[in-house]
Amino acid sequence: MYQYPKRILTIEQQMQSYLDAGMEITSRENVEKALKSVGFYRLRGYSFHLYDNSTKKYIPGTKFDDVFQLYQFDQELSALIFSMISKIEIALRVRLVEALLIHGDALILQDSSIFIITL
Repeated sequence: MYQYPKRILTIEQQMQSYLDAGMEITSRENVEKALKSVGFYRLRGYSFHLYDNSTKKYIPGTKFDDVFQLYQFDQELSALIFSMISKIEIALRVRLVEALLIHGDALILQDSSIFIITL
């Protein structure tokens, strides 16, 4: 049977991993909440640019709070972008249905001239 080389870490061990690598933690309670709700490996991705692989340490001054704020910003930005993409998708669907209704032919969607918008 294949033995996975990495061991599963408890929340306490995950916090200790951050501390051992030089990350500053101001509230263990907040870190524990974040790790339980978001996850250690997802949050780690937001700190790669602050981590020096040669020394296996975070650059001095790296704070967990800053990493978590970056994660929150990314979540908010993703939600905003997704809401805009949803509006564009709906508008495109309406245009496709209109084209089908106007022309009465499903193959009309292959004619790119029907998608030219005149202002």
